[in-house]
Amino acid sequence: RGLGDVYKAANKTLTDTDKINEIIKLTRKNGYSFDNEENEEGIVCFGAAILGGSGLPVASVSVSVPTFRLKKDKSYYWQPLLLKCAQISKELGFI
Repeated sequence: RGLGDVYKAANKTLTDTDKINEIIKLTRKNGYSFDNEENEEGIVCFGAAILGGSGLPVASVSVSVPTFRLKKDKSYYWQPLLLKCAQISKELGFI
């Protein structure tokens, strides 16, 4: 399905709908997303959903990191993010 016009916030902003759909599939598979300077140059972001009792997203959490501080092992960021989102989701009734 088409996304319409996509605003290009930075040089690395994805505007190709096929690529965006690939990223959405990867996000669903991994449970988190990664923004590689797509919104602001020099900033990367990791994000994950908080699920309610129905299993649908009710909120999200993101962590932004300046690229000059970014650790090579990105699991340093996404693993604690996923764990915390899972904990909150469980508290909201998602098993």
